[in-house]
Amino acid sequence: GGTLVTKDREFALAGTVEDAGGVDNFTIAEQPVSVDAKGRFTRALSLREGVNAIALAAYDRANNIANVLLTIEVDSTAPSITLTSATGEVVGSKPEYRLEGSVDERGAKLTVGDAAVAVEPSGKFGHAVTLSDGENAFTLTATDKAGNATTREVKIQFRRLPEGLRPGRDANEVLCAADGSVLVLVPAG
Repeated sequence: GGTLVTKDREFALAGTVEDAGGVDNFTIAEQPVSVDAKGRFTRALSLREGVNAIALAAYDRANNIANVLLTIEVDSTAPSITLTSATGEVVGSKPEYRLEGSVDERGAKLTVGDAAVAVEPSGKFGHAVTLSDGENAFTLTATDKAGNATTREVKIQFRRLPEGLRPGRDANEVLCAADGSVLVLVPAG
């Protein structure tokens, strides 16, 4: 088996234990657990953050034993999203733009609006968007295997350059503010 992943420290473990000759005794973490006539059981577990190894043991009437080690990982921390592409004000001649950044938790899923975005094993991502003149708002959501989610709202103010001007060549250098916003100044003329 694999590892169960949950964000809850209090976890209800439920299942079925079967043996053709009948189950005589069943334990979870060395504590006896009641099993009904159909072999069903439920047990409340208090888990700690991180990986929890839970030993299950079933004994039949002939005193044969079946052991299972169940791994439950508690992850109560949502992944974070870091943007490396410019946000704030963007000036350019084309409305095509690429949101780039990273997610800090391996295996997390990312969406921009309703669109699923591929995340590399390193956590890096890139997603092409088309900007409209004026304010553009994007919602990025990263969700980990346990269901913890982080949502980040990104606003980009797009100003289209007049035809023939290109940022960085016909405009002054890019200015970066302390809040991470970017402004490209176009020389008058």
